[in-house]
Amino acid sequence: MARTRWMYALAAIGVIGLGLASRSEVVGLPWFAAKYSGDALWGLVVFVGFGFLLRWQSTLLVTVSAVGFACSVEFSQLYHPLWLDAIRATRFGGLVLGTPSSTFAWGDIAAYLVGIACGIIVELAFIYKPRTQSDRAFSARG
Repeated sequence: MARTRWMYALAAIGVIGLGLASRSEVVGLPWFAAKYSGDALWGLVVFVGFGFLLRWQSTLLVTVSAVGFACSVEFSQLYHPLWLDAIRATRFGGLVLGTPSSTFAWGDIAAYLVGIACGIIVELAFIYKPRTQSDRAFSARG
């Protein structure tokens, strides 16, 4: 399966927009929904990002990479050296690594996994095209 990079880039932009909106006071989601929908969307954008980078790889490899990255970022919040907190204090660093005041939470990992699972479902349902009987017959005649 080959992923179309422009589709994944557009998906990443859309998911980032939804994630930023989910935490916005303009949207006004309740605290629980804002926090965990934002974390789930962050997990989804990590999955989409690895799908973009690993265009020719299996969905399993993209999933393992996304889960590994998301868990690494969450576990990194147990470590707060000045240099890492300085990166986290920037807008981009805070969006990727969490803010300097971020702490490790199992609930965040669960939300990331929900977002990654949504990416898997969408990819398998809409992107992955299983071979049909006629495809197999055509390749057998080959």
